Amino acid sequence: MNKLKENQYAKDGQIKILREKYDQAQTEMNRKNLEIVRILNQKSEEKSKKEAELEAENEKLRTQLQFRQQEVVEIKNQLKRVEKLSADTYSDTSRSPVVGSRTLPKSPNMSKSPSSTKRAGLSNFPSSQSFLAPNKMSSSHSASDLIGKSEC
Repeated sequence: MNKLKENQYAKDGQIKILREKYDQAQTEMNRKNLEIVRILNQKSEEKSKKEAELEAENEKLRTQLQFRQQEVVEIKNQLKRVEKLSADTYSDTSRSPVVGSRTLPKSPNMSKSPSSTKRAGLSNFPSSQSFLAPNKMSSSHSASDLIGKSEC
């Protein structure tokens, strides 16, 4: 009977040791699971933050692209206007007025359309340079000669 009790005590000790090891293993496994969950949550937050940053960068680039596309459209429109103006100017110079067999030269201001002079900041009003510039009439046609001829 003593042997049976010793055997029972030995078995009880083994059970106790095994339970302690089991509890330690269970505690360690729970701790590792919590660490894994914490790491996964951290990675998920980092991923969400990175996605938000990338989305903001993507939106910024989309906006820049839209502005660039608008600039391209505006430049194309300006190019069309310049080409049209150039074509109009070319066609105007090829149709200079003819008196007899002599072709009269066009003045520089006549070749520009009113809309182009407004765009370029020009107007029919004389500038201070053109106003103060000496009159380039030939000596054979002075202002007094012209006035005298118009009165006749």
